[in-house]
Amino acid sequence: MASKRVPKSIPSHFDIYNSVRQAAGQMDLLFHEFLTEQGLTLSQYLVLDAISKEEVLTPMQISQELCVSPASITYTCQSLIKSKLIIKKVDKADRRSMNVKLTAGGKKLLSSLSQSLSKISKEFMEILTEREMRQLYTKAERLKDHLPTTESAS
Repeated sequence: MASKRVPKSIPSHFDIYNSVRQAAGQMDLLFHEFLTEQGLTLSQYLVLDAISKEEVLTPMQISQELCVSPASITYTCQSLIKSKLIIKKVDKADRRSMNVKLTAGGKKLLSSLSQSLSKISKEFMEILTEREMRQLYTKAERLKDHLPTTESAS
């Protein structure tokens, strides 16, 4: 692990971005390694997790939530449907729209994976106090909410 660097002056915006990106990248690698052993990609897990939080979502809502292209979500959803982890249904209110929902198998898999991934992330973040974790989360959410959405950015 890299030594702790304390900046002598206020770090640049890019330095902050790069540190956050590197930390997230390290965590992604840990998650990727674990999920690959389970026969799942990180993208598939993130889609399953997003659906579980809302019960039913459209692919466009998942795309916006994860800041991923609609085409990527379509591809990921197709693989999850093929694996019988999600189902796709026509929206009763708008027959032109499709909704995706977890299957019982998808819920069961997500539950078991979430426990293991929680343990991995806890080990990764054990250097932070509970207060620091809340602060980090609050600040990350504030930055995320400040950024333009994929719809308004296009």
